[in-house]
Amino acid sequence: MCMIGSSLLNQIVQETADFRPSNTLEKLHIGIREALKQQETETRDGMDIALCHINRKKQQIEYAGAIRSLLIYRGAEYKEKFAANKQGLIIEEIKADKHPIGGLQNELKREFTNHTLNYYEGDTIYLFTDGFADQFGGPKGKKLMSKKFKEILSAAQDKNMLEQYNHLEEFLTAWKDGYDQVDDILVVGIRF
Repeated sequence: MCMIGSSLLNQIVQETADFRPSNTLEKLHIGIREALKQQETETRDGMDIALCHINRKKQQIEYAGAIRSLLIYRGAEYKEKFAANKQGLIIEEIKADKHPIGGLQNELKREFTNHTLNYYEGDTIYLFTDGFADQFGGPKGKKLMSKKFKEILSAAQDKNMLEQYNHLEEFLTAWKDGYDQVDDILVVGIRF
């Protein structure tokens, strides 16, 4: 699925001048369904994805997601513009649409929401798979879960991006502690 999705995504980006993430996801969805002949078969394979287009001139992010949300941690100097959480961090979660790319489709056309937001110097965005949150480990051998994953990211906001990578890697190694990795794990962070 990953190879088909990657190939189709490259083709879509090369063949279109419309870089809206929602448009790209809609085309990717159609391409996956056609490649797997999902209109004719019982194949329900699908994929989650988060996609961004960053316009540095306008300081804007366009985002669309199929199941996978975007997290943005706001720089401390913008606290007056945004509501802070208990730790004094400003965190926004831009929710993804709740349907995957490909898979079972009951609706006539699958549409994805395009979100446009401004970013400011010091902001950090994260796109990620569900692999980190779904990893088993810890003292009780349970899943980490999304809430804990967000807490780990929050705890690393005072670190530069390389230090954050090391922080996540060390935490994950300690968390797994003998448990096999159950899924792909990808976390992409960009600080502006």
